[in-house]
Amino acid sequence: MKIRARNNLSEIPGKAAIWSDEDGLSWLTFDANAEITLEDALQIMELAKKTQVETEYFRVLIDLRTNPSLSSEAREFASSGELQKYISAFAILANELSMKLVGNFFIQFHKPGQPTRIFTEEEDARSWLLTQKANK
Repeated sequence: MKIRARNNLSEIPGKAAIWSDEDGLSWLTFDANAEITLEDALQIMELAKKTQVETEYFRVLIDLRTNPSLSSEAREFASSGELQKYISAFAILANELSMKLVGNFFIQFHKPGQPTRIFTEEEDARSWLLTQKANK
């Protein structure tokens, strides 16, 4: 795995980190087995907005390989129309069946308003995100 530049790193200790890589993609990573509530999701979004350029959307790679637990309220927020103001696409990175099921459930049940796909390979997720619209 290639080491990525972690620009504008912001963290919620014991929960999650958000940062951008050398191509301007935003990464949302979670601490191992973190439990993410709606309050955490709101805090993550506030941290992310501090690094946003007004003319750009976030293209977000959500890394579920550490098996976080997201509350139903946090998943609902992630698919809300509120995030469409900031995020143009989600790539979900999952390497275990349980996390793939969580990702598929998120896509099928919550129906995010942005293009959203699940990947097992980091480079595939990045390549797809780079093809998604970044400008408003």
